[in-house]
Amino acid sequence: MQQPIHKFAAIIYDAFAKKRNIIYAEQMQKYMRNQFIFFGIKTEERRNLLQLIIKKNTFPDYKDYLELANLLLEYDEREMNYAVIDLATNYKKVWDNQMLKLQNIIAYKKPWWDTVDASNSFIFKPFYKQNKNALEQLVLWNNSENIWIVRLSIIGQLGQKQKTDVALLSNNILKHNGSNEFFIQKAIGWALRDYASYDPHWVKNFANNYELKPLSKREALRKIK
Repeated sequence: MQQPIHKFAAIIYDAFAKKRNIIYAEQMQKYMRNQFIFFGIKTEERRNLLQLIIKKNTFPDYKDYLELANLLLEYDEREMNYAVIDLATNYKKVWDNQMLKLQNIIAYKKPWWDTVDASNSFIFKPFYKQNKNALEQLVLWNNSENIWIVRLSIIGQLGQKQKTDVALLSNNILKHNGSNEFFIQKAIGWALRDYASYDPHWVKNFANNYELKPLSKREALRKIK
């Protein structure tokens, strides 16, 4: 029998609290510019702890995952927020558009580059491989007024190389190339630099032909000789 969602969240919290490391916590907090507090648990240890918890307890049904995700994002300790993404990968075989809803939740609830970028790497990218129409979501996200959703729309094709929809990449960048938001400028530079690993000539021409913010252009061309 599945236990209540709040009890499963409490089990995770208790397990993490027992592994608290004050030294690591201070280092992590400083690295994240004091945006959040931490237990001080490193990534590998955190993920191993979660797998042990899953083995010892009844894992929530997929239909209840958004409820669990919302609850984990309420905790102050950042590792509890990271657990949202870690646990989502356990449902990969049954993923559906609920995962896109999850990314929206992450982008609106205590968002920062760490959780937003991780959700792109561990949720959107594998979801896209299963659902090719997921690229349509990048168009919708690009029209958002939320900077983190826009960031997702720009970095959503990282690592696609020759499979990159270049027109979509270009359109999503050019709609925000005048943004003064640091995390948007960095996203533009990152997306272009990533695609440059496949087609540096296209990226160089793009960066020289369109007006990009200095940070975006510098990041885009950083590895092009």
